[in-house]
Amino acid sequence: MVSSNSYDHHHLLLISILTTVFTSVLSSNVFIKSTIMYPFSCSNHTWTCNSYLYHISKGNSLEEIASFYSVNVSDIKPISHGFKKDYLVSVPCSCKDVNGTQGYFYDTFYKVQAGDTFANISGEFYSWQAWRVAGERKLFVAGDTITIHLICGCLEVESQEVVSYTVQEHDTLSGIAALLSATVDDIENLNERLTQNPNFIDVGWVVFVPREREGIKASRQG
Repeated sequence: MVSSNSYDHHHLLLISILTTVFTSVLSSNVFIKSTIMYPFSCSNHTWTCNSYLYHISKGNSLEEIASFYSVNVSDIKPISHGFKKDYLVSVPCSCKDVNGTQGYFYDTFYKVQAGDTFANISGEFYSWQAWRVAGERKLFVAGDTITIHLICGCLEVESQEVVSYTVQEHDTLSGIAALLSATVDDIENLNERLTQNPNFIDVGWVVFVPREREGIKASRQG
């Protein structure tokens, strides 16, 4: 015969497990659903430039991150985000047409693993910055090498370079600006479709941040 205390213990344990699973799934789905991005429109005067992709750290080594983006380790710079360390990945950004969508992109290559989907590839390795091509397969064949189109941006202002940044939990526009040596006004100007309400940004949005090459203080003095 099962005691009342034993029953209550197992009942509470089951509720705890189900709650944890439900919360994890819900959080994952909310993050995926709120992922919004727009390609950066090409300029008639600037076709290529150097830009940065903000990589949200998931514990990978510099060598592994470099392989994700097809760059050298020297192209990756650590950056402190609160109590954790993320990375800025320097890439050559180019104006191109990706299956009917024109904008600035950087292409890298990924070898498909068993069970991979576009969503888990983009989220796990590329901080949700991969552009989904219309009609692209939801499932991939393990062993295939696929092209990943990452959104980037170029500016005609020589003192600035664009960072593709994925909004994280507890972020604010002012916090993002301080993190990346930018101003809130400049971020809003580059992301008018996302920042119509400057008091609201959502986790998973990809915003373009015009980072001052020499730092915001030097820029203001100039």
